[in-house]
Amino acid sequence: MVDSAIETFGQIDIVVNNAGIFDKYTNSLETTEKQWDLIFDINLKAVFKICNLVLPGMIERGNGTIVNIASIAGLVAQMGGAAYTASKHGVVGYTKHLAAVYSSKGIKINAICPGTIRTPLTAEMLKTRPTDKIPLDRFGDAEEVAQLAVFLASDESKFMSGSLVTIDGGYTIV
Repeated sequence: MVDSAIETFGQIDIVVNNAGIFDKYTNSLETTEKQWDLIFDINLKAVFKICNLVLPGMIERGNGTIVNIASIAGLVAQMGGAAYTASKHGVVGYTKHLAAVYSSKGIKINAICPGTIRTPLTAEMLKTRPTDKIPLDRFGDAEEVAQLAVFLASDESKFMSGSLVTIDGGYTIV
């Protein structure tokens, strides 16, 4: 994928690591090692692999942007199952590490921490999930997260690196 993008466009200036899967709130004792490995491979290891493929070119040019999609489950433990929560905490920590090491090389690296967002993957779960613990009293839309990613990739956010930006309708303030 990275090679194809470089072949087509010449270089990669912006990466949004947005792949992820959920563990349906499975607690630790109910999580199999196979489930754990799959969630970590997609939610954390893929971020590591993509970043390591694009960072050399960004470092060479002295510029680039990486936006990692974490989750509020990477900030507060009650918002996911064991593997999901641990993997998203990993994305948060990895984002901070990348920013600490590579910001001085002209690369902006931030993470978005969404709350509950309406997507095809969450549609069934959201039918029975209340919104009363969300101050805005609704779930978020994928477009709202996408708009935040566009902002973080733009020059409007040129002084932001190492930021963890929540987009959760106020959930984490209560």
